[in-house]
Amino acid sequence: MYALVAMGIVLIYKSSSVPNLAQGALTMLGAYAVLGFSDALGVPLWVAIPLAMVAMFIVGVIIERVALRRLAGRPIVMILMMTLGIDIFLRATTMTIWGGSGRPMRRAFPIRRCSLVRCCSIGRT
Repeated sequence: MYALVAMGIVLIYKSSSVPNLAQGALTMLGAYAVLGFSDALGVPLWVAIPLAMVAMFIVGVIIERVALRRLAGRPIVMILMMTLGIDIFLRATTMTIWGGSGRPMRRAFPIRRCSLVRCCSIGRT
């Protein structure tokens, strides 16, 4: 998961030459979207993840069209300040909707316990 977030940060920086300070808040919003779809709608996790991906695509398009496109050709400091403002807005919005405490997610797969001795001694007699 961390590798995907890091790849997104590098991809955005290399394509626009501006670091997106809202990347962490967008990742957090995507995780809360999965949680919201899974808990509120009661859909399985394997359905909630694609739904959240579609929702985050729509959020990204809205942010790009409304806020960032207007700053094309402006000084980098203005774009940095806009992404910082988006970050603060998204963090405050998620805090208002879901609160500040951590929430557990349902497991996608059941956990089966396996004894290390039994797993390693499969080939032995």
